[in-house]
Amino acid sequence: MGAHEHSLMEALARQMILTSHSSLRSLVLLSSLALASWLGLPSGCGTVAMNFPSVMADEDFQKGAASMRYSHEADLVWIHVKETLAHLSSRKPDYNEDTLHAFATVEAGSIQVRVIRLGEDNCLMAVRARQYGVFSEELARSVLDRIHQEIEP
Repeated sequence: MGAHEHSLMEALARQMILTSHSSLRSLVLLSSLALASWLGLPSGCGTVAMNFPSVMADEDFQKGAASMRYSHEADLVWIHVKETLAHLSSRKPDYNEDTLHAFATVEAGSIQVRVIRLGEDNCLMAVRARQYGVFSEELARSVLDRIHQEIEP
């Protein structure tokens, strides 16, 4: 996949994350599949697009969320997510190895971390935080930064 096609897929991935209305999210999904097909992109790109609704099913995920893209395999980023959350969390974090989704409690806040495969050596990590019942982009950014320090020391 060329750089231009990859940037288009990344833009569609970000739009999928930020789209809060389910019908709009479906439209974005169909658009991304059509674009991938039209550009003749490998079937893996369609697979990435098909996984977004299940991975990003929570319509409120964008509230209080921070994200960062990595040029690393998702499994490598996931290892760092688990290690960092184990150190930061006041309770034992819960991990879903199939969806690369983690839940933890950090600084009296509920944290959700998702690692999304964008390709063989590309992924997106998104962190969502709620503190005292309110979405907290500040806490999400803080946790994201701490995980990022482990990935890119």
